[in-house]
Amino acid sequence: MARQFSSHHLRERRMTADLKPEELALRINRTAATVRAIDNGYALPSVPVLAPLADALDCTVDALFTTADMPSPATIAA
Repeated sequence: MARQFSSHHLRERRMTADLKPEELALRINRTAATVRAIDNGYALPSVPVLAPLADALDCTVDALFTTADMPSPATIAA
């Protein structure tokens, strides 16, 4: 199983922290449009953004990820 970023986990953490996308953007030194794109699953955060996101949301980087089943090579080739 692989780990992948979860926009759902990000959004839940942001809403629990009672932060608007604009407020989170200020905390991580990014634009509100960038935060909205990540929040809605249209973009993935870069590696340098993950730690600031976790810090701003008072969680671990791992908490922003989910476990995903990866297709087997046989399934991909079919």
